[in-house]
Amino acid sequence: MRTGTFARAVAVSGAVLLAATACGGGSDSDDAAASDSDSGTKQVNIYGTDGNMGNALGADFTEQGALAGMKGTTPLTELAGDFTDRLLEINPDLQDYNYAGESYDAVIITALAAQAAGTNQATTFGPYVNGITVGGDACTDFAGCLAIINAAGNVDYDGITGPLSFTDAGEPAQASFGILQFGEDNAIDPADNQYVIAGDEANATTDEGPAYAPAGATGAPLVIGTLLPETGNLAFLGPPEVAGVQLAINDINAAGGVLGQPVQLVTGDSGDASTDTATQTVDRLLQSGVNAIIGAASSGVSLTVIDTITGAGVLEFSPANTSDQFTTYNDQGLYFRTAPRTRCRPAPWPT
Repeated sequence: MRTGTFARAVAVSGAVLLAATACGGGSDSDDAAASDSDSGTKQVNIYGTDGNMGNALGADFTEQGALAGMKGTTPLTELAGDFTDRLLEINPDLQDYNYAGESYDAVIITALAAQAAGTNQATTFGPYVNGITVGGDACTDFAGCLAIINAAGNVDYDGITGPLSFTDAGEPAQASFGILQFGEDNAIDPADNQYVIAGDEANATTDEGPAYAPAGATGAPLVIGTLLPETGNLAFLGPPEVAGVQLAINDINAAGGVLGQPVQLVTGDSGDASTDTATQTVDRLLQSGVNAIIGAASSGVSLTVIDTITGAGVLEFSPANTSDQFTTYNDQGLYFRTAPRTRCRPAPWPT
C-alpha cells in the first residue's frame, strides 16, 4: 500500500535535499543553477537517491513539470522486455521496476544454494551462496542451473542483474546503476535511462564453496519469507520487489522446485524504520518456520532485525540494502544482498 500523500512527497523531497547536502554536493556556485533577478528566487539542483527515484514520487506532484530535470541514481539493471512483461503479469499496476531484478535473483540464488547443499537448513546452505555466483558452468535461469546441478556440475548463476560474482562478504563485486531523470510529466521514461557499471569483477570470491550434495538430492521443502515494504515511507518500492519474488517462486516451482518439493512463500510487511512492523513480521516469519527471508529493502530496517534473523539460523537476503555497514557486519555468514554497497558521493555519479 502506498502512502500517496502530498505530505509524504514533501518529506521525500526533503530527504533528497538532505542527501545531496550530506554528500557534500558542492558549493553554492555549483548548486545554484540560476537566480531570477525579477522574482528574487533561486533555482537549486536537486538530485535523487535510490530511495526515491521512481514514478511513485512523480505521482504525488500535480503541478506540470514540478520535477522536470531532476536526476538521480539507483541500483538498476537494464531489464529485458520479456522480464518486465512477466512482472506485469504478476502485478499489472507496477509503476516502476526498481529492485525487481535484485529480488528475483535473491530468491533464485537462495534456492540454488539449498539444492546444491541438499538441505533447507540455512546454516548448511549459507556457505554455498557466494559460490553459486562464480566459477563453474554459466546459467541464467533456475531451470538451466538445476539441470547442471542434477548432472553433478557446478553452477555460475548470472541471472537478471548479472554477472553477479559475489565477494567474500556476500555482495556483488560489480553492479549496474541507472541514471534516471524526470520529464515534464513528472515521470521517468525508461527509454531515457543511462546505465553505468561500478565495481570490479576481479574482487569476486575465489572460493566456490563446499562440494555439492549428490545430484537429485531431495528433502524437506524450502520455505521463503518476505520482509518488504507494504506500508511506510518506502511502500512505493514494495510492488516491484514483491513481484520479483513471486515471479522467481513461480519459475522455480515450474522447473520442479527445490529438493523435489515446491518452494513455499510466506509474505510479510517490513514497514519502515519509524515503526516496529519489521520486528513483529520477523517474529511471525520465524514462527512459521521460514528458512530464508528476502528483505528488508531499507538498510535501517535490516539493522533492526538482522541479529534476530541470523541468530535464529535463518538466512537474510536483501535485494536493496546499500549501506556499507553490512560488508563487515557479524552476520554469522547468513546475510547476503544482490544490491551493491554504496557510499555517499556527490550526485549524480555512483562509485
